[in-house]
This record gives sequence, C-alpha cells and structure tokens, in this order.
Amino acid sequence: MATLTETAYYTRQGIKYGSIGLVGILVLWFVGTGVVSWWKATHPAPLPPPRVEFGRVADITFPESGVSVSAYDLQTPTGKLGKFPDRMLVLSAPSKRSGFLDADRAIDLASRLGFLFTPTQPSETLYRWTQSDPLPATLDVDIVSGHFTLKRQWQADPSLLVSKRFVSEQQTIMDAQGFLRGVSLLPADLNGPKKVSFWRAQGDRLVETISLSEADFVEVDMFRSNYQIMGEDKEVLAEYGFFTPDPEEGIVSVLLSGASDIKQKQIIEVRYNHTEVDYTLTGEYPIKTVETAWEELKNGGGYIASLQGDKAVVRRIELGYYDSGGEQEYMMPIYVFTGDNDLVAYVSAIRGDVIKTE
Repeated sequence: MATLTETAYYTRQGIKYGSIGLVGILVLWFVGTGVVSWWKATHPAPLPPPRVEFGRVADITFPESGVSVSAYDLQTPTGKLGKFPDRMLVLSAPSKRSGFLDADRAIDLASRLGFLFTPTQPSETLYRWTQSDPLPATLDVDIVSGHFTLKRQWQADPSLLVSKRFVSEQQTIMDAQGFLRGVSLLPADLNGPKKVSFWRAQGDRLVETISLSEADFVEVDMFRSNYQIMGEDKEVLAEYGFFTPDPEEGIVSVLLSGASDIKQKQIIEVRYNHTEVDYTLTGEYPIKTVETAWEELKNGGGYIASLQGDKAVVRRIELGYYDSGGEQEYMMPIYVFTGDNDLVAYVSAIRGDVIKTE
C-alpha cells in the first residue's frame, strides 16, 4: 500500500507530465492547423471550367488599322508580361431588331433634338432631317440602332468665333452632359472617363489647339463606365475599362461653341453611338494567356488602334472590353497593350476553342 508521500510524489509527476503532454498537443494542433491553412492557401483547389453560357461566340472584327509595325519591344516596369486570370465575363449587348416602331422612335428623337420637319430617307434604315434656322444643320439617324450624327454649320455665323464664353473644362463637360440629359440621352453607364479637346477655326475647317484660351470650340468625348466585379461584401474584386476603335474618341462626343444665348448655337456637333449592355446577363469564358496574346500581336494579329511611328514599345498590359460603337451581340474582352508614341493595341482575349468558325 502506497504511503502518503509516495501518493503525493506520483500525483505531482502526473500533473507535471500531463501538463507537458497537454502543451505538446496544443502546440501540435496549432502547428498542424497552420500547416493545413498554408497548404490550402498555396495550393488552392482548381476552379471548375468556365461555364461558356452563350455557347460559341463570334470573334471580334476589328477595323483595318493601316499601321505597320517594324518591331515590338517589351519594357514593362517588371520587364515581364505579368499575370492574368484564365477567364473573364462576356457581357450581353443584344442587337436591336427592326420593327414597326423604328420610324416613330426616330421621329421622337429628332423632335427632342429640335428637328420637326418631315425627313428624307437616303436608305432603308437611315432618316435625314435638315433645318436652316438658327444654323443650317443636318441630323442623320439610324432608325434601328438609334445611333445618330448631328452637325450644324458653324461657318454660317461668324459671331460664334467672337462671343466665346468658356469657363473651364469641367463646366464644358457639365454643359455637354446637361444637353444630353435634357434630351433623355444620358444613360447611367455613360459616366466613364471624359476627354476634352480644343479646336480653333482655320478658314472653314477646325484644327486642334492646345488650350482652352485658344479654343473657338471644345469637344467632349465620353466613354462607358468601367465594369466592376463585386465580391460578396460589395468590395471591388476587379475593374475593367471599355476601349473604342479610336482611343481618342468616345462612344458619344459633343462639340460645343462658346455661345451662351441660344442652345442650338452652343451644340455644334453630336456623334452618338451608345449601345445598350445588359450587365445582368453574362457568360464566363476562358481567355488566352498573355503570352499567347503577345505572340499574336507580334505576328501581326490584333489591331493597332494608335501609334506614331513604326516601333511599338509596350509599357503596360491590361484586360478590358472592346466597345465598337456599333451593333454587337456581346461586349468581348481584349488584351490592351499601351506604350510609347501613343501606342494602343488590342488583341481579342477569348480563347479560340470557344470562337465560332465559319
């Protein structure tokens, strides 16, 4: 039979080694949990294949560039092409179909723009209005798409070159937006970047100048708002811009004079090529690797939207969407290469195995 001393000794030993064992178990548990978490973070489970909801889609048809590149040089900050996702969303931009109300909608649009007379019809889908007061003007409307061009002959009123009242670039942007809002032509997604350019009269034509103080007219080009990918907590996970065939031209542009008395003399020209996009209807598609896109560009693929000279020095690569300014079934992702001498080049990003073949 153990003595009281022996019992106390073994009790102390049990507590000692039991405590050591418990600490060891806790350490192993925390270390093991950390190792598992690290392994999961560094070896994430592969994503399921892109869903390709719209099936095979037609590839982007770029316009003729007319620019010849003799050499490409990659000079990004890291000297590398960078890392990009393996998939992107294709956005639905359903084409408008011809219908019985096309003419009525075009006539209503013309009325809002101040053209009240009966139009001529140069083609099946084109209506043309003309007016002579307060300035000779022409309005061409595609009755199916709703795209239009409005031009007033500023040359008919020399006073426009004298009574200039430009306050600031921001005020001119607000004036252009106010005009579009007043005729119900300022959709919510036409709130992206704005480009302001300055123009002066030289004979009967306009030439670009460098400052507001020298300008007889100011043009505001408007681009579509960036498309944002939102997380569960409403944080922005990714953001992509929209790029037009001419990077300097928005899908909507407004040329304004400095006149302040008559609105119809202030708005000199409007080019409106906004296409509706259904941002709630998207499809997930696989995209090319940036290495594939880079090789395609160097081998003469893609589209050179802008370049002064014949040598392309690439400083930045990003993903975005091609906004053609025309009817297109989908807004498609592109790789955008930018760099020296106003270089802007596009390569279609959708992988070839999900592109329609003729």
